[in-house]
Amino acid sequence: MKKKKGSVFFGKVYDGIKDIAGKGIKSAEEGWLVSASAFTKLKHSMPSLHSFCAYFENMAKSHFVSSKVLEKKPSIANFGKVITSRITSILPHVGLVQIKGMGNSKSSHSFFDAMAKGLGMGKKQSIEYAKLRKKHLFKRVLIANRGEIALRIIRACRELGVESVALYSKQEKNSLVVKFADKSYGIGASKNYLDINKIVEIAKRVKADAIHPGYGFLSENADFAKLCEKKRIKFIGPTSKMISVLGNKVEAKKSMIANGVPVIEGERQSLKDLEHAKETAKSIGYPLIIKASAGGGGKGMRIVRKEEEIEQAFSSAKAESKNAFGDDSVYMEKYVEEPRHIEFQILADKYGNVIHLGERDCTIQRRHQKLVEEAPSPALTNQLRQIIGESAVRAVKAIKYEGAGTVEFLLDKNGKFYFIEMNTRIQVEHGVT
Repeated sequence: MKKKKGSVFFGKVYDGIKDIAGKGIKSAEEGWLVSASAFTKLKHSMPSLHSFCAYFENMAKSHFVSSKVLEKKPSIANFGKVITSRITSILPHVGLVQIKGMGNSKSSHSFFDAMAKGLGMGKKQSIEYAKLRKKHLFKRVLIANRGEIALRIIRACRELGVESVALYSKQEKNSLVVKFADKSYGIGASKNYLDINKIVEIAKRVKADAIHPGYGFLSENADFAKLCEKKRIKFIGPTSKMISVLGNKVEAKKSMIANGVPVIEGERQSLKDLEHAKETAKSIGYPLIIKASAGGGGKGMRIVRKEEEIEQAFSSAKAESKNAFGDDSVYMEKYVEEPRHIEFQILADKYGNVIHLGERDCTIQRRHQKLVEEAPSPALTNQLRQIIGESAVRAVKAIKYEGAGTVEFLLDKNGKFYFIEMNTRIQVEHGVT
C-alpha cells in the first residue's frame, strides 16, 4: 500500500526537527547551533524543502513568536513563527511519539495545534496574546544593559511587537544581543553603561520613546530615571522619586511601618556618630546589626554581639558604605538569628493594580550573596504565604509603586516575618518565579 503524501512529508519533517524537540537546549547560542544542524540535514534529505528550511532557519534564529499566525494560516511556512525563545529550554508537553504520529493525520492542523499547545498557547490564550500585541505602548525601546537580561528584554519586545535597540561596547559587537536586537548602537568603552547623559543622548538620537534599564548598572539610579522623565522618555520602572525613597533603607522601613508591614526592631534614623550608636545599641540589645542606609548586596553590614565590638564595627561599616555607595550613613537594628530570607516578586501598574507572583527562598548565601534560590519556599505554609504576600501587595499599593519589584523579608524561627528592603527593578533571579 502506497504511503500517503502527508505521512511521508511529516515523517521527513519529524526527522529534521527531532534534534530540536527531543533535547533540552541550554542556551540561545547552543539552541541555534542545534537548529542549524537539524535543518542542514533536512535540506539534504529533501531538497524540495530548501526554501522552507531557509525561512525556518531565520525564524528559529530569532527564537521569537507570532502566536496568532497559526489560527489565520496553518501552513508549513508558518511553522517557524511558532518557535519562541522557549526553544532554549525544551518544547513542553510535545513528545517525539506524538510528533511522529502526526504524519498519519489528513490535516496539518493537528500538527500545529499540538505545537501551539506545547508552547503553552491554547486558542483562548493565543487570541488574548494577539490582542496584547496590537496595543503598542512604545514604538522603540532602548536597552541600557547587556548580556542575559538584554536578551530577555529583546524577547519581550519581540513578543509585544516593539522595536528593540541594543547598546554594545567595543568588546561586544559580535554578541548575541547585537545579533538578536532590531537595531544596535555602539557605546564605546564598557564604563559608558554608567554614563547617564550619554545613554539618554543615544535614546534621543535613535528616537526611542522608552528605556529599559534591566538590572545592575543604572536600574536603581534615581538621577537616571529623573533625566529620562525630564527628556520625556519613559523609564520602564518606578518613578525617580520612588527609587530615591525605597533606595534608602531607613526611608523604606518608614514607608512600610506606615502601611502596617512589620519591620525588625531598631533605630529609624541614620546614626549620627559613635555615641549615638552606643546609646542605640543599649536600647535595642545584643546581638544587633549595623547596615548601610544606601546599601545592598551585603556591603556595609556588620554584626555586633557585644559592646566591645561596636566601635570597630561602626567605623568599618561606614567606611565600606562610603566606598561602595558614596554615602557613609548607617543605621542599626536587632539581629535575627538563623533567619530564612524570603522575597516576593510583585508587579504594579500606574492604575493602582498590584499583584504578587509568589515567593523565592534565598536563604542559602555566602558573605551575604545569594547562592541558591528556590520556589516555592519549603519554610512557608499556605496560610503564611498568603499573609506575607498580601502584606507586600498592600504596602506596594499604598505607596503607589509602579513597575516590577521585589519585597524582601526575614522569617524567624517562630514564623514571624519582617520587611528588610525592596528592590525597585527586575531581579537577576526573576526566572525562578
